Amino acid sequence: MVGIAGKSRACHSCRKRRVACGFERPHCVRCQKAGIECPGYQRRALFVNRTVANPLITANDAIGTLSVSDEATRTSEQDVLDDYHTMERSFAASSYVTSEFRSTAFRILRRLYLPRESMMNDSIAIGTSFWVTAVCDCVQESSTLDLALLALCASQLYITQHGGMTLDRALEVYSSGLSRLANSLQRVNANNLPCLLGSIVALSTCELFVCPLTPGWRAHVQGMAELLRFRTEFDHHGMGATSWMHLCARARVVTVLTDMMSQTQTNVTAAQWRTIMPDRPEDDPMDNLLDIISDIPALFKSSDSLQDPTTSMLRILKLIYDWEQRFRKRIGPAPYSFVPSQLSNPADEGHDEPLYPLVLEFKVLQIASCLIVCWSAMLQTLAIVIRLHQRASRSSSYDLVWGFLDRKAFRNASPEIAIIVEAKRRAGLLCQSTEYTHREEMGSVGPQCMTYARGVLQRFFEENHMPRELAWCKNIPHMTNQRGERFVVQMLDFRA
Repeated sequence: MVGIAGKSRACHSCRKRRVACGFERPHCVRCQKAGIECPGYQRRALFVNRTVANPLITANDAIGTLSVSDEATRTSEQDVLDDYHTMERSFAASSYVTSEFRSTAFRILRRLYLPRESMMNDSIAIGTSFWVTAVCDCVQESSTLDLALLALCASQLYITQHGGMTLDRALEVYSSGLSRLANSLQRVNANNLPCLLGSIVALSTCELFVCPLTPGWRAHVQGMAELLRFRTEFDHHGMGATSWMHLCARARVVTVLTDMMSQTQTNVTAAQWRTIMPDRPEDDPMDNLLDIISDIPALFKSSDSLQDPTTSMLRILKLIYDWEQRFRKRIGPAPYSFVPSQLSNPADEGHDEPLYPLVLEFKVLQIASCLIVCWSAMLQTLAIVIRLHQRASRSSSYDLVWGFLDRKAFRNASPEIAIIVEAKRRAGLLCQSTEYTHREEMGSVGPQCMTYARGVLQRFFEENHMPRELAWCKNIPHMTNQRGERFVVQMLDFRA
């Protein structure tokens, strides 16, 4: 349902100044006489969706929340800029208290990067952003870590268009942080190990926002390889076991998904991750999913030499589908619902109906992030199976499809057809997840969750000759809301 904020027909300026408006169109005479540019009469439309996460919300609730949040936003934006300039000046002068510097960084990241608390559920033990707290709570003095945090804050100012931060400036701070990290990795010891790990995680996150995808030096790949040689006791060096685990978990997510996108495997194997994460919880769903898909990049490389690579891919698909079933049982029924889309994609212009009139509304962001990675890995693996089938004759292993797909649901179609239909279904779910993850209240963590998915989607739509879907995917950064405002931050465009 739609609620209109305010009943007055006056222009916005006259309403704010509380004077009588003449209602002239397109601009009122009273504003012209006062020498004020009349902002017009368009009202702000509010879309009030009752969802599984918030079933009782009303139009009045939404309007009241919007009024409070607008004022808070204006105040907090200036606070963010002041905080960043304070960090920048104090770092340049080498005159700051470490705890205060990192507390300031956390305030910026909480405002720009982290999702709002209402989008998360503490009872769901899935950490999408615990690593930020772990980094900022580190008590050791380290200019390497502090410069990495400054670079991360700069990247967030750039993508959220705060304070005139430019890409060149954000890249300059990132490059300085990367150079300092490379030098520090030549002197790794037990004392600086936690701060170096925090620096790697912070800079690898910067790479998602401001760096082009190149085969060159990457903070998480080279850095983790170096740290593997220095795995020691760390509890007495400024970081506890839980914080270490959160940082390693974040580094692993970035590393594995980058491997998936580039279809190559780094020198950090699954066994090595277990070495540096000995205390990881066995029931962490994201970690269990990464255990499965971390084997896929190695299959990319060896598919030409395998006698029947299709069999290996289908067996991994079965493991991913089994993971999804276990995850759904763990989080309970209805992890998401379908709601009307509130955004416009330029690719829908000229068509009678939007490509995706309904979108997914997840319970919380933690659930969305896990399912998006799962569906992306499914789609990428299904696409590889389709590609292998087009290259070679039919494999008898295709019958393994019915180990995780319901034959009746596909009306007894051939396994080859079933795979194509299933791939398109998963692609649709990923596209329908975009609007949820790109909301303002998700911070930039939300769009970050879709980075891997967007790369997989673009390649799938290209290979299967789906031009409208491909155009829709490429236009995600240009989606607008009902007021014509761009709704999506510009993220690095990965290609799988």
